[in-house]
Formats: sequence, C-alpha cells, structure tokens
Amino acid sequence: MMSAKSSSQADVLLSIQNLTISLDDRPGTSPVVQNLTFDVHEGECVGIVGESGSGKSLSSLALLNMLPKGVHISGGQIVAAGNNLTQLTEKELRGLRGSLVSMVFQDPGAALNPSRSVGKLLADVLIAHSDLSREAIHDRSIEVLNDVGFPDPESRLKSFPFQLSGGLRQRVAIAMALVNRPKILIADEPTTSLDVSVQKGILQLIRRRTIDDRIGCVFVSHDLGVIAEVADRVVIMYSGQVVEEGPVASVLSNPKHPYTRGLIASAPNMTSTLANPLRPIPGSLPSVGRTPNGCAFQDRCPDKAKGQCSPLSPTWSTDANNPSHRWLCHSEVTS
Repeated sequence: MMSAKSSSQADVLLSIQNLTISLDDRPGTSPVVQNLTFDVHEGECVGIVGESGSGKSLSSLALLNMLPKGVHISGGQIVAAGNNLTQLTEKELRGLRGSLVSMVFQDPGAALNPSRSVGKLLADVLIAHSDLSREAIHDRSIEVLNDVGFPDPESRLKSFPFQLSGGLRQRVAIAMALVNRPKILIADEPTTSLDVSVQKGILQLIRRRTIDDRIGCVFVSHDLGVIAEVADRVVIMYSGQVVEEGPVASVLSNPKHPYTRGLIASAPNMTSTLANPLRPIPGSLPSVGRTPNGCAFQDRCPDKAKGQCSPLSPTWSTDANNPSHRWLCHSEVTS
C-alpha cells in the first residue's frame, strides 16, 4: 500500500526494541507487555491488533512515555527520529509530545477541553511548540482544519466541542495532532465510537495524511476490518506478546497463528448467517500479570487438542513466500 519507497528503503521514523511494561506493585508477576519489537517507516502505517487487555493501548501510551500510575517501562527502548524516549527527562518529553510525536485518542469528547473553542485548542498546541504570530497561528489553524476536511473552518473556530458532532470532534483531535507537522502519529482506536460512514472518512483521512506527509503512523484497533483499510503492516498482540506480524494483505489472507485465525473467524461479516455463525474464540485472556509459561495462547488454542503444542516456549516461523510475515507458534500445521 505504500506509494513511494518500499518500507525496506524508507527511513525508519520509530523503532521499538524489546519494549517491556510491568506493574509497579506486583513483583514476580509476568509483564503486561513483553519484548514488543517493530519499526515504523516514513509514509507507513503499522496496525496493532488484539482483544481488550492484550496490551495494545498500554503500548501506544508507552510510545509517548505516558503510562498511567502504577505501570512503568521495565525494559527495551523507543527511538523516535533518533531520540531515545526512554532516556529523556519529563521536560524533554513535553517538548517532543505534540511536535515530533502526536497522538489521537479514542474518545474526542474526553480528549478535548470543553472550555476551549476549536481555535483556542489549536492555538494552545501551536503556542506550546512554536513562536508563531497571532496571524500565523490563525492561518495554520485554518490550513490544518481544511486538511482534515473540517467544513467552513473560519466560522467554526469559535465553536466549542459540545457544539460539534462526534465526527467533527474527532477531526479537531486529528487536526490538533497534525498542526505542528509531527513525524510520527499514534492513533489509539480513534474511530470506535463513530458511525460507519464517519469512520470511513476518518480512516481515509489518516491514510491520506500518512502518505502525503510521509509520517509514520501507529494505528491501534481491535477491528481487523479497520486495519485492512488503513495499515500497511499489522502486529497481532495476545496477552502482551506479539504472536504474528507482517504485511496486512498476507496476514489477513493467510493467517498463520491460531489466535489470528480466531480473530478473523469471530469478526462479523456479510456471510454471517444462522447456518454460518460467528465462531468466537473460547475462553478469555489470562489475568494481568498471569501469562502462562510457554505459549500465552495455550489454554485457548484449538491446535492443542491435536497434539501440536508444547510446554516449551514457541519459536518464530517465517512464511517461505513472504519473509516479512512471521508468527510465534509450535504448530507446523498453520492453515
């Protein structure tokens, strides 16, 4: 899906290496995210997919070093455009958030200050990271609102979030994330609460800005259909671990890990009928900090009954026809 250079040729904007996230008050328990590793190149969108509780949202917050109280990065590194975010002070991080790396949150109603107008919200972000004049701030605000498809931005600068629809509020949130022209955009389930028609427009907007502005995008979702629309590559997470990753087309058309196949089988689609019902994954995720030794998915895996699992830790396998598609599993029978 990348329009210019391939990901192997493009510059790496974000590199996550062996990122591990742990709970402060539970020593001896398993990390909530273990050894997360992937790169994001310019003009590329990487999707992170998993059930609620899989660690995907915590991972996205860690990319800005904004983990909630009681959770900390216990290993690995996050390098954004040459800056190791795990080694910076809070003051240094504040200088990069919203300029080098920006984030779009899931609920724009909660993310936008209700006491600030659209114009003030955008001005606050610009003032924090630039010394633009009042006229330049106004012009840039109008420019970015036009870029995100916000109708009649000039007259809406004085509008407050409660006066806008959910779709328009999300466009304001995206405009705030893009107004300082960041190199990296993190989107944490930004379309979950939106109507399908509005969701489509937001996905197209994020996709277009990723390609046109050559930014690196990390898009977090539980919905594989959304990831198919917006991402170039996908990382499948289960219980804080990556279990499969690769190009979106390869992973979705030829899923190798039993968990990925389970996610696809349980997703609603136009062929779902009483005769062809959805097939949800049985069981539930392990409790936080209680990931079993060996394969994290072993208690829910349909292949375990076939004798294809092992108590030992699984190893990575690679698709012979697509070396960038790999999965973490004992089973040799993957389709």
